[in-house]
Amino acid sequence: MLSFKSKDNGKFFTVISNENKILYDNIKIACAFGSRLKGLLGKKELSTGEGLFIAPCTSIHMFFMNFPIDAIFLDNQGQIIWIYHNLGKWRLSRYHTEAYGVLEVPAGTAGKHGLKPGVILRFAENPEEYS
Repeated sequence: MLSFKSKDNGKFFTVISNENKILYDNIKIACAFGSRLKGLLGKKELSTGEGLFIAPCTSIHMFFMNFPIDAIFLDNQGQIIWIYHNLGKWRLSRYHTEAYGVLEVPAGTAGKHGLKPGVILRFAENPEEYS
């Protein structure tokens, strides 16, 4: 079950697939008001394996963003409920009532990893425990 608390804000996690494959190895948690509000604003790009998980979060906007992203909405079990591929500037997601949070990653990587609704993702501080 996903349940990030204020003590997790700013920490980095690894995101692992159902098959114990590391998908993203540098995901920052944004669960405090200020970090959720800022999101990725001000960043020039996301590197491979990098991203941001915002929780709680049921919708996002791309106002003033410098680059497109893949936005992966997850429920509190880590199950993907919706993916926006290559979400660009000045776009909005719809409101996802069932979402716990959103994983924002480099554009094109969700498709590259074969992610789709129904897949369950796990977050680990120590990915070795899933090897």
